[in-house]
Amino acid sequence: TQPLTLTLTLTLTLTLTLQLKTPQPTENHTAVVACKVLADGFIANPILLHAYFATIGVLEGRSPQEILTLTKEQFHQAWGLALVVWTPVQFLNFYFLPVHFQAAFVSAVNVGWKVST
Repeated sequence: TQPLTLTLTLTLTLTLTLQLKTPQPTENHTAVVACKVLADGFIANPILLHAYFATIGVLEGRSPQEILTLTKEQFHQAWGLALVVWTPVQFLNFYFLPVHFQAAFVSAVNVGWKVST
């Protein structure tokens, strides 16, 4: 549960940081949402996936070389699946939900994500 807690904490921190930095609503709300979704998918996801693989590897007692090999083997499949699932989720989250509900929504979807993967 430690990697899950770390992942949730990092995800919530990133989500809240993006929310505090971006005023809502704006005239170009769709463009702002698109930037947030792209940042989530192409900046946050790769960083958090690498952190996840490293944390799991350390907790499983793997060597740095084993962690690197495992990451190379599984990263792109995990990232692709994350993009397929989280891109529409984050679009709905950023576009429709008020800021004060967004972290709870992401956490709820994350529970389903972790259970199903």
